Amino acid sequence: MGTLSYSVSDSSVESLQSYLVLAPTIARPDALFRFLVGVLKAEAPVSVRASLSSAGGEEIDQDLQVFLPGEMRTMVIKLPQNTLTAGGEAGLLLRVEGRDGNRLLFRNVSRVAIDARFLSVFVEMNRHIYNGNQKVQFRVVLLRRDLTPYDGPVDVFVLVSVYYLFCLVLPLSILLDFSRLFLCFEFFFFFFFFFLVLDGYSEIAAICFDPERYVMRRWVSRFPNVALPMSRPPVSTLGSESLVTWSNWFVIRIRESKLAAHTVARLNDEREGVVQLCFSTPSVPKKGWWRIKVVVGRQVDEQPFLVTKFIPKAFEVNVEMPFYTSVSEKAVRGRFLALFKTYMPVSGNATVTLYKKSPVSLPDSSFIKVTKKDVHIVNGWHNFSFSTDLLMDETTTDLRQVEVMVQVNVHNIFEGSTMTGHARTRFVSDDVRVEFVGPDPLVFKPGMLMSGVITVKYEDSAPLEGERLQGSHLVVRASVTLANGAREDLPEIVVSPKDSTASSPAHLLRRYADDSASERVHLPQLDDFLRVASGAEFRKSGMLRFTFTVPREATNLRLSAVYKDDRGTASTAVQAVRPHSRSGRYIHVTSSTTSAHVGEFAICHVRANFRMEKFQYLVMSKGVLIYSATEEVTAAGSDVVWTLSLTVSRETWPRLTVVAIHVTQDGELLTDSVHIAVGFQAVEATLTLNQRKDHSKRTVEAAMTAPPGAILFASCLRRESAFLRQNNRVTLSRFLRTALAMEPHPRSIHHAHFRSRDGLWAERLETLSAENTAMSKLSSLHFSGLSLAMDAALDSPPGTGHCDSQLGYLECGDGSCYRQLEVCDGRNQCQDGADEANCLRIENELQEDSSSDRQEEIYRMKHRSYWKTLFDMKNGDWCYFQQNFGHKAFQKAELVVPNAPSEWFFEAFVVHPHLGFSFLPPRHYDSTPPLFMKLEATTVCRRGEQISVKVHLHNALPRRMSVLVVLEGSDHHRFIHVEEGGRVSHFSPRLSKGDHQHLVRVEGGGWMQVMFPLAVLTQAGKVTVTVKALSLVGSDTRSVTVNVQPEGATVRKHTSVLLDLKSRATVYEFLDLPVDESPLISKSIFRRYVYGSPKARMTLSGDVFGPTSKDMTLSFKTAFQGRILKNTDGLAFNFGSTVWTLHYLRLTNQLDMTKAKEAFEFLNSQLAGLFARYSDGAFGMWSASEPSVWMTTWVLSVLLPAQLEDWENLVYIEPRLINTAVAFILEHQLEDGSFKEPFANVTLDHKMSSQGKTWANDAKSSLPLTALVTTVLYEASPSLDSVIRARAVTARGRAIRFLEQSLQSLWEPYELAITAYALALVNSPSKEVAAKMLERQARVADGKIHWSKKAIESNVRRAEDSQHSFLLPKEPQEWDSYAVEATSYALMVFLMREGVTERQEAIVEWLTSVRDWNRAFSSSVDTVVALRSLAEYSYRARLRDVTALRVKMTATSFPDLKTNISIGKEALSLMRSVPIARPWGHVNLVAEGAGQAVAQLEVSWGVDLEQYLKRPARKYFELRVTEAYPNFRNKTLITTTACARWVAEDVSSTSHAAMLEIDMASGYVIPQPNANEAAKRNRKKFPQLVNSHSTPERTFWQFQFVPSKQRQCFSFTTRRRFPVANLTAIRSATIFELFAPEHFETVVINATSLAALDVCEVCGSYQCPYCPHYSGRGCLVPSMPLVVLLAFWAAFVLQEVPLDEWLKVVCR
Repeated sequence: MGTLSYSVSDSSVESLQSYLVLAPTIARPDALFRFLVGVLKAEAPVSVRASLSSAGGEEIDQDLQVFLPGEMRTMVIKLPQNTLTAGGEAGLLLRVEGRDGNRLLFRNVSRVAIDARFLSVFVEMNRHIYNGNQKVQFRVVLLRRDLTPYDGPVDVFVLVSVYYLFCLVLPLSILLDFSRLFLCFEFFFFFFFFFLVLDGYSEIAAICFDPERYVMRRWVSRFPNVALPMSRPPVSTLGSESLVTWSNWFVIRIRESKLAAHTVARLNDEREGVVQLCFSTPSVPKKGWWRIKVVVGRQVDEQPFLVTKFIPKAFEVNVEMPFYTSVSEKAVRGRFLALFKTYMPVSGNATVTLYKKSPVSLPDSSFIKVTKKDVHIVNGWHNFSFSTDLLMDETTTDLRQVEVMVQVNVHNIFEGSTMTGHARTRFVSDDVRVEFVGPDPLVFKPGMLMSGVITVKYEDSAPLEGERLQGSHLVVRASVTLANGAREDLPEIVVSPKDSTASSPAHLLRRYADDSASERVHLPQLDDFLRVASGAEFRKSGMLRFTFTVPREATNLRLSAVYKDDRGTASTAVQAVRPHSRSGRYIHVTSSTTSAHVGEFAICHVRANFRMEKFQYLVMSKGVLIYSATEEVTAAGSDVVWTLSLTVSRETWPRLTVVAIHVTQDGELLTDSVHIAVGFQAVEATLTLNQRKDHSKRTVEAAMTAPPGAILFASCLRRESAFLRQNNRVTLSRFLRTALAMEPHPRSIHHAHFRSRDGLWAERLETLSAENTAMSKLSSLHFSGLSLAMDAALDSPPGTGHCDSQLGYLECGDGSCYRQLEVCDGRNQCQDGADEANCLRIENELQEDSSSDRQEEIYRMKHRSYWKTLFDMKNGDWCYFQQNFGHKAFQKAELVVPNAPSEWFFEAFVVHPHLGFSFLPPRHYDSTPPLFMKLEATTVCRRGEQISVKVHLHNALPRRMSVLVVLEGSDHHRFIHVEEGGRVSHFSPRLSKGDHQHLVRVEGGGWMQVMFPLAVLTQAGKVTVTVKALSLVGSDTRSVTVNVQPEGATVRKHTSVLLDLKSRATVYEFLDLPVDESPLISKSIFRRYVYGSPKARMTLSGDVFGPTSKDMTLSFKTAFQGRILKNTDGLAFNFGSTVWTLHYLRLTNQLDMTKAKEAFEFLNSQLAGLFARYSDGAFGMWSASEPSVWMTTWVLSVLLPAQLEDWENLVYIEPRLINTAVAFILEHQLEDGSFKEPFANVTLDHKMSSQGKTWANDAKSSLPLTALVTTVLYEASPSLDSVIRARAVTARGRAIRFLEQSLQSLWEPYELAITAYALALVNSPSKEVAAKMLERQARVADGKIHWSKKAIESNVRRAEDSQHSFLLPKEPQEWDSYAVEATSYALMVFLMREGVTERQEAIVEWLTSVRDWNRAFSSSVDTVVALRSLAEYSYRARLRDVTALRVKMTATSFPDLKTNISIGKEALSLMRSVPIARPWGHVNLVAEGAGQAVAQLEVSWGVDLEQYLKRPARKYFELRVTEAYPNFRNKTLITTTACARWVAEDVSSTSHAAMLEIDMASGYVIPQPNANEAAKRNRKKFPQLVNSHSTPERTFWQFQFVPSKQRQCFSFTTRRRFPVANLTAIRSATIFELFAPEHFETVVINATSLAALDVCEVCGSYQCPYCPHYSGRGCLVPSMPLVVLLAFWAAFVLQEVPLDEWLKVVCR
């Protein structure tokens, strides 16, 4: 740091001339850089040239003006968008030169810092917290300094530099389609359209990070929303269909316009500065704080949001307590309510437990139990209270640091289940805090006015209640120390308690203005008016503005304030000092405008204690010089007050700074400033919710007004969620923080901050007008955001004035220096911390640290246990919409209201291209309909079972309501009648068809449950049950869908065949259906299958890849027909299979990128899900399992193919992820170059098992794992950084040598195939040797080629009676998955070696014949490898262009029904599926044309005998599953015990990763949290049990392996959730190896005792008299018109006829 230098002189510079340069300390991109230059003394006009250049000397722009002697004027330089790129961190150099002709008079070089923040950017989220598998919608609002929307064009290549500098390479989504942008529909058409037509685009990159800051999703170069300057089509609703129609209309209008380019240019000028984006979280997300990072140019903003995993329960307990409780309260109070998912209250017993911890900073594990109380029979809201005396003990004497948690357990008496909820509250002090706003010490100027603000609030910044302020007493005293040492007290300011007889400010003003008043108000009474007005403001807001006149002789000033009310007293004091001035001359700027408003005037007053002829004033805001002028002082004297009237513009929000400077005749610079708060200007807009058009509250009309050209953005939250008040909504305080962050020095910001204790409003931040608080002239300029360069004398305090402005240093005021960019960076540069004082930080990372703001937000989020509607996954976005305003200023939209009794808070904001930005006041809306109905039923049942539909009714009116509940008749179900005394047969009850009516009365504000028992007639498929509720005040209709499945244990058979017409014109195939027409067995009591259970479906698809779907995705659940794999391999399968589906479509020219959006969204979701299993560079199979080298390598092998250049903007694999994963893999390489797993137990996949000791040492290695790692290291090389790449290349070389040296000892086909593939991929010299060895091990049969340990027999053909050769389904064989994967690797080897020959065709034909599922092979891994090989084959074979197939299908069970299917180049591989109604006999296929196609026949049926189950090739497992029924409410609980043991010890000593799936009884559930707990609890009995998953159909239990030493057992309990009677007696359970599903065992579960339950035994009907929801007999009136029924209703109900008599009349 050098000495202070205000000019640069050389031999040619005449230093006698005087000049002055006042320039802002910061420059912002894409803005005008204004600065003041003054020529104080000169003999002639001076030519002044100013320029801005980079530190390297590259000039950006310049300005040249001619100044007259004594003139001060503003110079302007335009800064480009890439200012930060040009200047860098070193900043810019401002060069100012003055010349008289060729003679250099002066030159100055100053450094100007570059602040990348040139926009106010904030993100609005549609939720506070997000759950797994939830859609996250957010809006990015971008506003300029003048509050107008951002619309500046930038160079497209800046994005690339942003990518490399900030690692922001995430997928490109569509550029702009404003309505489809709302729906997140992304199309490449818009990218190319706007890229080619528009001159530039707004560079906005939105990035989403996971908690460890890995990139999860990105959108690059997003355009802000567009306000169309043309009329729009009418929109009656805001659903997706209407918006898509609007978007299509927009595209058509542009395409049809003859002046399309001109139209687009107009659109580009009307951007609205809001970007709307969305993405989905994975089903099992990585819990923690995620962040959305927004990059505009070089400005970076982040918004955190919390992601967790919440599983809704059967019912939940909502506990409500205040966020804070005063220490003066005598009790801790709250209330709780237990609710079903239908919002109906739960009836049961409750236990309320009180916990406490102190201090509040302790973790939640520190809560200790205080007491508990039992509550009997609660049904609705219940209040509780605990005396605060219970919290006091020897360790807790003060409640101020105590946090209390109340936990409520509610036990549902009928179902026997218990749920828990909790809430917490913190004790806060009642003490009042009085503060003088501003830094300490304050500053005054002798002989002039001194103003300030006092705030009175609670210690936690909560405002005082209005009643307390009304009765309070505040006294402000000031005393000064004079030059002679004497002290003098100034007149005190007193705010007395409000007196009802006292005059109000308005009353005093009217008396002063009224000439005819009997009592004339004199001028001295104006002081009373000001005093009363100030007192009124204090009683309203808790802030008092005061003003003192300081004597001329004052050298020191002490201020004190004392607050009193009936609860106590609070006081404070502060010192004030006079600023440094050796001459004693001062200039003082004040303002009589406490809060200016845009479009109005701000009044400033300039005083001086000496005579001055003129002064210069500057208007600053957000560090930018807006205006400057010279003011001539025409009045004579030294005590003149000169008044300025300044127009307030939007650019000055939220505050403006007026700086006055004057250079005296003797060269002394005098300066002062004042900061004026500017109120927010609202665009005239309204949002009104009109319910008058639909009193049923199914819809509500949103009526909106806004100026033409504006866009209104609306959203809403439920009341409970809105009270959390998180920092992710668009609020004025948050907007104010963002704007104030652009101020160059926060020390000059005076603000008042209030918090809400009850959550009724968000934090309140208010800027205040304030006078200058700097203690020197130079620091005064710095606080205003100005730097000074001049050769006049500058009076500085001792020890200051040594900071070199040429290097960008500013004065701290204590002799130390700081740079502008070091302000509020978290590190003190100034000794007194002046650079970090009063910082208003924008919190972008929420962590539990000492920050009070962060702790407040964390606490509010943990205030209550999570509840279902907090996430609102189904109904929360009904009000999330936008409305464009064309030439009309009024718009309306019909919103569909969710069927939920809830209160909502509507929030909205408006953006206009010219009028700027505005908030709309929140609107309260109650969506509770007068008659509310919700249905519940089991989602799955078996054929022949009797289900019950729960109807929950709620009367929201205060009076009792009669409701007629009508069950609509259907051909798919019948109503079950209960006979007298509650008797009903479980097997053959009395049934009736048609509508069924039941009249009930619901008390005012009460609930009623009605149970409708139904006998399902449908054999298989979906059944929809519809119920109507009719009342005098309205009606409601709801439906519920039940999926009916066949009875028995399912047996499934699959047949797959390749229809090859490359060289033939016609192909005939006859596929056998292995089901007899009748299940009866002659002379036997047994049956072949269960009646109605057989199903068959024929699937065809072109090419050999297999069928694809319209959305181009493939998930494990879809591929394996409902089977769920909740682990890393399941996610890897979803990602890998979808990637190779897209690759296949791309390579064969079938991929339409405009339709692939859903597929890439799916990939991003699965990628995010993989991170939940990722830690320290490694992936584990399950969340609690050890890191696995194979799993990490396998995940990389499916991620790397997604790194396609054309897709890098759609799905992005962050290089850091690949680098860390590769680094983990390299740590597990042995000395000989091989790789092994870090754990010593059994490998997950049997194919990766260690095969023995290596030739280098005794460690066991895995040759297949080494080969797989070699391929991954080769494919990952382009994504690795230099250090990891060097290590990977070395490791790959060692691994290749190991593989080459191991070739001669290889005999297993799989090891040889994967080794040959690895050597061929890396182009090893031994690749040909490996290929030759692979040829020799090929197995050839029926013209098909495959590789396996044993020959795998594909579909068998059987000829009967010299008839056709029938193709039989494939039976499971010992090494199916092994052979599929080995053959797939071999196919890729020979494709790389030879291309497409007869050998490859024979391999493909075999792969096609062994498909076990329509869209998969045997397991997850072999399916992905097979899809990869088939995609490569299809690309090389190129059959799409010649494919034209016609397939005729005929089933012998329906000989007259013929189905013709055409397959052409369009939608070549799209799955075409035809059900076979009568699945017996056989299916005849006749294919004609050219090309290839895959035909697959899927047949399934149910059996009830183990001898007819599907059996493996040999016995692998021993499995036994039993059920026990505890004595509780007619088998409400089922305890299932499963025992398993591996018995194929000759194959391996134990099984490898395995899964057990058990069919669930209909209506029974085990909630996922209970299943997780059962898995943990049973690990003592079954240590290898690692995971569980529960669905209504089945439960899945995963094992790391199943041991063979002894049979191990575990148990779990399921509970009846939905009444189902006459349950099926037979279910099944299957255990299998995950990566070899052909190793399985299936057993039958006999549940005959469940089948004997009737409707009343499960309380499934309202007619059952001994059940809690009995509501009398129903009656069936199938032929009576509804009009007649309502007539009876009107005649009896309105006359208050008793219900029983009414029923007798109607049912007579």
